[in-house]
Amino acid sequence: AVPGVVHAAKRLTMPFWSTWNMGLSVPGVDSVERIGSFELNAVSPDYFNTMSTRIVLGRGITEADVNGAPRAMVVNPGRARMPLRA
Repeated sequence: AVPGVVHAAKRLTMPFWSTWNMGLSVPGVDSVERIGSFELNAVSPDYFNTMSTRIVLGRGITEADVNGAPRAMVVNPGRARMPLRA
């Protein structure tokens, strides 16, 4: 309802300012530290459109990604190409 606003979305923390940490596990990997460090943020479904972020492969967060549904994660292409650390 605000003139000129095309998209709006929710995010748990402020972009480029703060992050939220929690435990993370990946099936088949005994330690997530082997993958590297992560910044985690919970976002609403229209977040990537709002931030003009293009999804290169797969999908973004949708209305179906609710508590109890299979978990979804979006990673950048650089992170997706990184090998596991030994």
